[in-house]
Amino acid sequence: MTARNLSPSASVSMGNITLNAPAGFSAKASLSTSSEAKRAVATAAATSSRDVNAAPSASDSMKILRGDFSSAALADGMGNAPPLDVVELENVVGTLSRQNPLTFQLPKPDAKDVILPLGYDAESGLYFPIGSVDKEGLVSVHTLPPPSVTTRSLMSSVKIFFKKMTQSSDYHFPMLRMVNFDKRTDSDSFTYETDQTAIIAAVKSAKRVVLFIHGIIGTTEDQPRALRRPITEGSLFQNPYDVALTFDYESMNTSIEITAADFKAALEAVGIKVGHGKTFDIVAHSMGGLVSRWFIEKLGGNQIVSRLFMLGTPNAGSEITDLEKTLTGAITMAVNGVAFLHPWLFALNWAGKFLKKGLVTVEQQQPNSPFLQTLNSAPDAGVPYHIVIGNTKLMEKQKPEQYSLMKKIIKVVEDRKLYTLADFYFGEANDMAVRIESIKSAGNQTKVTRVEVACDHFTYFNAQTEGIQALAASVRAAD
Repeated sequence: MTARNLSPSASVSMGNITLNAPAGFSAKASLSTSSEAKRAVATAAATSSRDVNAAPSASDSMKILRGDFSSAALADGMGNAPPLDVVELENVVGTLSRQNPLTFQLPKPDAKDVILPLGYDAESGLYFPIGSVDKEGLVSVHTLPPPSVTTRSLMSSVKIFFKKMTQSSDYHFPMLRMVNFDKRTDSDSFTYETDQTAIIAAVKSAKRVVLFIHGIIGTTEDQPRALRRPITEGSLFQNPYDVALTFDYESMNTSIEITAADFKAALEAVGIKVGHGKTFDIVAHSMGGLVSRWFIEKLGGNQIVSRLFMLGTPNAGSEITDLEKTLTGAITMAVNGVAFLHPWLFALNWAGKFLKKGLVTVEQQQPNSPFLQTLNSAPDAGVPYHIVIGNTKLMEKQKPEQYSLMKKIIKVVEDRKLYTLADFYFGEANDMAVRIESIKSAGNQTKVTRVEVACDHFTYFNAQTEGIQALAASVRAAD
C-alpha cells in the first residue's frame, strides 16, 4: 500500500484504519504483511551486533505466536494476497509516551477479541506489548519498537504487529459455574455448566466438592484442568472430587469484602451452606485466597469450608505498588508462547485499561492496608490452610529454561524502558508477584501447612510443574 505522510497532530487513513499523530511526532506510514515483516525481522536479527546467535530465523520468530493467535487484518490484500496486518513507520521524528501516544482507529472488534499491538526485540527473539486497544478499537501506542530493514526499499522502518486472540467465555460477574470434563480421562478439556438446576442437583448428590477461584488478573479457565493433568511422568492428579465448581468475579474495582459476600451467596444458592454434610475444599490463586479467607474468617465460612488451598496469595500484601509491572511481564510471557497464559490475555488486557484509576483491590493488597490489618487480626477459624509458595530463585537450578525465559522477558521490558522490574523479581525471594514471606503469612490461623516450590506466580497450575505437584500432594496429604 502506498506510504502516507503522517504529520504532527494530524490524521491519515489507510485501509481500515485511521492513524492519529500526537504533537511533535511525524513519520511516513504504510501497511505491510506479516510475511514481509518477518523477512525484515530476520534481517534485523541476523545483522544484530548484540547477539546474533540468539536471534531466531524468520519462520521461528513467528512460531512463538502460533496456536490460538491470528493476525488482526488492517486492510485487505490485493487479489489473493494475504491481508495487510503490520504498520510500518519510516523517517520517524519525535517520541511517544503514555501521555503522548500514537493512536490508530481500528474497526470495532468483537467483544470476545483481544487485540495486542506488539513490537519485536531481535536480540532475545521476543515480542512485547507497546500499547493497548480499547473496546471501541482505539489503539494507543506509547512505545516504539526498534527499527529493522524494510525489504521493499532496504530502508529502516519501525514495524508494529497486531495479533488477535478470541476468548472462549462470556463474563457476567459474579459467576459460579460447574466444570464438565471431557469423557476421556486422559483429556483436560472441559465445558462450563451454567444451568443452576443442574448445578444444584450435582452438588446435592456429591460427597466431595472442590471450587477454584482466580486472582486479580486471572480467570478460572485454566485452573480446573489441574485435576486432569499429569503431575509426574505417567501419573495424573488422581482427582478425588465428585464435582468441580468455579467462581469468577470482577477483581479490580469491587472490594474483596463485597466479593466474599457474593461468593457466600453464590455457594448458598447451589446448596453449599451450613450443615451441607460434604467435603468442600477451595483452591485459590493469588487474591482469590484473600476472598476465601475473608469468607472463612469473617463471614462464617469456617462452618462451610473443609480446607483452603492457597497458591501465591499475598496474605501480608504485595509490594508491587504498580500493577503494570505484573501485567506487562505477564502479557509479554503470554505473547511469547507461554500457552498456559493465553486464557488470561482477556483479563490482562482488560485490567491494563484501568491502571490509572486507583484500583480498589490493588490498594487493599498493599502491605499494612486497613483491609489486611482487619483480616490478619481475625481469630483462628479452625480451618486447615495449605499454602503453596512459588520461589523464582529455586527455578534457576530446577527450571533453567523457564527461568531463562523469565530473565529474557524482564530484560526486554527494561530495555524498552517500560518498567523497572529486576529489583523486585531478583531481589528478595518471591514468586514474580508476591514476596515469599507474604505468601507464608496466615494471620492468627494455626492449622497451616506450607510448601515451597520452583515456579512463578503464573505457573502454579501448569502441567508438570512443581506447583501442581505440590497442590496434588497437599490434597492427598489432607485426606
